[in-house]
Amino acid sequence: MACIDPPFRKESALAGQYAVELGIPYVTIDCPHDQALARQAAVLIISGEFRGREYPQADLDELFLAYQPLRFQRWCVPVSPGYSTARITQLCWI
Repeated sequence: MACIDPPFRKESALAGQYAVELGIPYVTIDCPHDQALARQAAVLIISGEFRGREYPQADLDELFLAYQPLRFQRWCVPVSPGYSTARITQLCWI
């Protein structure tokens, strides 16, 4: 399992491409649903901070539906407020 940090943009996308080519599953965080890095991740974490910044007006259910057509299914459950300092509001399993 690899961890790919998306802020490196081109380099992050290239690392994701290499991981896929080599058959190495990877985890990443805070990627828009239309990016290859998100579509090919084994695990994708979406923080409350990212949602608030990138999708401030999006309905939470609709936003997660936008991620659903990815290559795997996720099951999401709400997390009680104050669960962590990362302000995670849902946990998802693949």
